[in-house]
Amino acid sequence: MVEATAPAASSITTAVPPASDVVANEAPASVSADRVLQRHVAARQRADDLLAYLTRRQAGTPPIWGNGASLDAAEAIRGDLVGTGLLQRAQVNRDQARWQIGEDRARLVVPVQPADRSGERLLHAGLRWENDAWWVESVRLEGRTH
Repeated sequence: MVEATAPAASSITTAVPPASDVVANEAPASVSADRVLQRHVAARQRADDLLAYLTRRQAGTPPIWGNGASLDAAEAIRGDLVGTGLLQRAQVNRDQARWQIGEDRARLVVPVQPADRSGERLLHAGLRWENDAWWVESVRLEGRTH
């Protein structure tokens, strides 16, 4: 298993509904509903960047990393998911993605199928909000437990 440092579970504060369902009463008093929605959308966009990198052989390394350990872990995971010389692509089961987004931390758990179809695995990603952007702080891949 490849792993980078993950945020403490206590820093994750809110389960995230679909972006279209976010309303003003879900926002902390200091954060407007528009700002909450913008952060939710931005977290999902950052995750799209990460997932594209992890599942495509030709993808360049995007500037999304909060630290070197997360990039190192992602490179190893990419090797596990993409493999070499395979015609099929790794697939992400976005319908089963589980999000938790707080004011400055976000977590994603999503099933992925490696290109070699060796069995579905779970991808865990941790994001940190800093300087008006989400940065990949941790990423790890584990075997799926049923």
